Amino acid sequence: MSVLDKLVGNSTHFKIMKLYHDNPDLSENISEISRIINRSHVTVKKAISDLESIGVLREKRIGRSRVVTINEDSPYTKAVFEFFNSVKEIEEKTYLETLIKRKASSEISK
Repeated sequence: MSVLDKLVGNSTHFKIMKLYHDNPDLSENISEISRIINRSHVTVKKAISDLESIGVLREKRIGRSRVVTINEDSPYTKAVFEFFNSVKEIEEKTYLETLIKRKASSEISK
């Protein structure tokens, strides 16, 4: 389980935001997003509605389908993505420090 999962839990809103953070060009319908994050269609539809109401996501029609995209211009999107990036940097730094300490300990015990 990642540090982000531990920090903010495993909510549908979080999973959707993380999905778009990791795939900023993603343009999918609700059914496909539901499949990707392993949540029910109804749950994802509600979360997308919430995120769309604050301007984080956009839903647009392409033919007969409605697809969901991220609104990278939203200040909320920017703040959440900065948070994700900051946590990832801390996590990577902590991991490297742990590896260095282990290596140093194994060198000393030889």
